[in-house]
Amino acid sequence: MEAHDVVDMMIKRGVEPNVVTYNALMDGHCLRSEMDEAVKVFDTMVCKGFAPDVVSYSTLINGYWQDSKDRKGHDAIALFHEMVTRGQIPDFVSYCILLDYLCKNRRLDEAIALLKAIEGSNMDPDIQIYTIVIDGMCRAGELEAARDLFSNLSSKGLHPNVWTYTIMINGLCQQGLLAEASKLFGEMKRKGYSPNGCTYNLITRGFLRNNETLRGIQLLQEMLARGFSADVSTSTVLVEMLSDDGLDQSVKQILSEFLQ
Repeated sequence: MEAHDVVDMMIKRGVEPNVVTYNALMDGHCLRSEMDEAVKVFDTMVCKGFAPDVVSYSTLINGYWQDSKDRKGHDAIALFHEMVTRGQIPDFVSYCILLDYLCKNRRLDEAIALLKAIEGSNMDPDIQIYTIVIDGMCRAGELEAARDLFSNLSSKGLHPNVWTYTIMINGLCQQGLLAEASKLFGEMKRKGYSPNGCTYNLITRGFLRNNETLRGIQLLQEMLARGFSADVSTSTVLVEMLSDDGLDQSVKQILSEFLQ
C-alpha cells in the first residue's frame, strides 16, 4: 500500500496523521529497505503541511546508511545538511550515523572535524561517539591517534566499553603489536568487561596470523570454554594454517579439533 493511501485511509477513519505517525510509517519502510517509499512518506508529510523533526531526518539518514544501494552515504550526508539548514538540531543518533559513514569510508579528517564540532556544542559526546572515531582511526592506520583518544577517555569522564576495547585490541593486532593487545585484553577483563565472541575471534586471529600459534591456541581454548565459537574468518585462518606444509603435525592436529 502506498504512503498516501495509508494516510487517506487513516483520515477516512477519523484518525488525523501527525509527525509521529509519518515517522512511524517511514521507519517501517526503512526497516524493509524500501527507501523510495520512505521518501514518499517524507514528501507526503511536507505536502500536508507538517514540518519534519529531528526524528524524521534521523530515520531517513539511518535508512540510507543501512540501505545496500551505493547512493546511501551521499543521501545520508545531504539529508544531514538539510536538517541543519532547516534549523533542526542533530541528535546523538544523527551524529553517530554520519560519523560511522565517514569513518568506514576513510574520510577521517571530516569525521574528526565533526567530532570537534560536537565537542564544541552543548552536547556531550558519549562513549559510542568516541568509539566510532577510534574505530575510524584504526581502519585508517592512524593507530597513534586512536591510542591517544582511547587513553584520554577518562579525562572526558568516560570509560571504554566492550566494543571500545575490542576495536582497540583489533587495531593493535592488525599492526602486529600483540604484547600491547594482550595487555589491553587482560586490562579489559580485570576491569570487569567480559570479552564477547567478537573480541575473542579478533584477538585469536591476530595471534594466529602473526605466527604466535601457541598463544592463539590458548585463546581458542579459552573462547570455547566461555561458550563462544570460531567465526567464519577465524575458521578460514585455521583452514589456511592446516594447509601449510611447514606447520608441525602435532599443532595441525590440535587446530583441526577446533573445526570439528
